[in-house]
Amino acid sequence: MTLILFNNHVFDQFPLLETPRIRLRAFEMTDKAPIFRIFSDPTVLLHLGRQPFLVEAEAAFLIATIHQAFQDKECIRWAMENKEDGTYMGSIGFWRILKEHRRSEIGYELSPDYWKKGYMHEAMSRILRFGFEEMKLHSVEANVSPGNSGSEELLKRNGFIQEGYFKENFYGSLTGKEEKGFLDTVSFSLRAS
Repeated sequence: MTLILFNNHVFDQFPLLETPRIRLRAFEMTDKAPIFRIFSDPTVLLHLGRQPFLVEAEAAFLIATIHQAFQDKECIRWAMENKEDGTYMGSIGFWRILKEHRRSEIGYELSPDYWKKGYMHEAMSRILRFGFEEMKLHSVEANVSPGNSGSEELLKRNGFIQEGYFKENFYGSLTGKEEKGFLDTVSFSLRAS
């Protein structure tokens, strides 16, 4: 049996990817206004367990954090840009990368303007291919809020299988507002074929 290791070279230069309708690129500071709109939208935050952004500076801090995590070889998160008009759509990426286990968690969010149009499926399919072929991941996990049927359908459409249901394992925002509490999580996983 040949031992396959995580490919650290994916962090040598930010990987630019494309799909028929989306450009997956590094974040830019010019993305802060649309990021702020997404992370202050209660419909987006409903299932993310995050409190809303109150000022645009929080979006700038998020961008800087994502850049630093890439430099530290801990995360690859792509900004999703509509190829037709250059509009920022949302983001998707791998975080909580466990290199020794060749496992990562996938995370994503999308502006409601693009919901139910197949954009996130398109982006997820592309980065999963990158994750398994280029990063040499063995498995990818995804954790969603119970009742987030859109996210569950997206994951199943991309081959993920539900592996667990965890009671009150996550402390976060209840319904995307200031009130916080312990939340349940549904866990999905996908293995390399």
